Amino acid sequence: MSRRRFSGWVGPALLLLLAVSDDVTGQAEPLAELLELYHQRDYFELRAALAGATALVERPEHRFLTAAVDHAFNRPLASNRVLAELSSQGSNLPAKLKSEALRLEMENHVRLHDYPAALVAARRIVGAPGEHPRELVSEVANTTLLLEALQAEPPQTVEIRSASRLKLELRRRLVAVTLGGSRVELGIDTGANFSVLMRSVAQAAGLSIRSVGLQVTTSTGRIVPADVAVADQVTLGRAELRNVVFLVFPDELLSFAGGARLPGLIGLPVLEALGEIRLLADNVLEIPARPPKRGESNLALDGLELLVSARFQKEDIVCRLDTGSGRTFFYAPFFQRFRSRIESLGQRQPVEIEGVGGARRLEAIEVSALTLQVARADLRLRRPLIYTAPLVDGGEDYLACNLGIDELDGFRYYAINFVDMALFLGPALRRPATGSSL
Repeated sequence: MSRRRFSGWVGPALLLLLAVSDDVTGQAEPLAELLELYHQRDYFELRAALAGATALVERPEHRFLTAAVDHAFNRPLASNRVLAELSSQGSNLPAKLKSEALRLEMENHVRLHDYPAALVAARRIVGAPGEHPRELVSEVANTTLLLEALQAEPPQTVEIRSASRLKLELRRRLVAVTLGGSRVELGIDTGANFSVLMRSVAQAAGLSIRSVGLQVTTSTGRIVPADVAVADQVTLGRAELRNVVFLVFPDELLSFAGGARLPGLIGLPVLEALGEIRLLADNVLEIPARPPKRGESNLALDGLELLVSARFQKEDIVCRLDTGSGRTFFYAPFFQRFRSRIESLGQRQPVEIEGVGGARRLEAIEVSALTLQVARADLRLRRPLIYTAPLVDGGEDYLACNLGIDELDGFRYYAINFVDMALFLGPALRRPATGSSL
């Protein structure tokens, strides 16, 4: 459940460099616009803008951004091919883009479960700290701890023998998984960068737990310790996965008020391997034997963060798609962007959020209702929270919101397709609420 955020690299110095080198050809402004889209992680707009930037196709920056788009739309092999071409040609990318290219290569290898190759890329960053931004070096140094523990592990694989239809536990929406011969009920969390287990659950399943000293930033902004374990086999319905990585947390970090305990989570690497998951309103998880073709590509991946394209009052925004969150909420950038409208409809108040690592109090504004357009549907959010300050210092600086299951449950089913990178919403279950809203 680490929340990676590397931001701020497109600053005045880099834009000035572009302007100096390109003021004669007139390419500085288009390049700066493309780089700003990347900085904002708006891969949806970047994809369209790159297709139209035909005058820039020979530029190394354009090639790098092409690799970034391939990465975002789940084409890690294609992304790394472009990055390898750039490296072999000795391209004159600006220094900070070279750092980003290394990070992108590392994340592609992680997505492919090629941990030795990811470790090589990571060490090229942490081994030359003077050549890379300090925030990136610090982040990758932490990731290196995990990769070093996994470097001898074979890649994760999956075999889907036939379609599955699995009943979810009603209250917490957990699904039964066979792990090390044990039956365990785990949450389904697209917001979890890796799958997660309680230490006692990992021990009961007979997994070998490796102490790595990993520091994980949770959804509440807490930094918590984690170890790692690899399950030889995980069975989910008729799907069988091998060599599945789990982060292992102390039991108390997955224990909540009122005595509730969360044994663990099925994270993004497992869900992505399934091709498509469908969650039905009657608390059923479906895994098709073969994912159907989905037309709309409205999902993207930023590392292991699943993003969804949305619109608010005819303006495009980017949100995280987080099936592990029971409530949709909005980050500080959304508040800053629409501040005058939001402040006219609600008062600031302290709120408590609870997640892995405990609870935290933050300032937020609660409005009566707010409408988002997602996957060609109107989502009318009832009493959403809008945070007025970042949840994580230096983080969440490009996301507008965290889209949870509270609104997705308003449809007969929703499908998350990782082949075509599409969120598909079935028929709505309820009519939109009435009343004033944003």
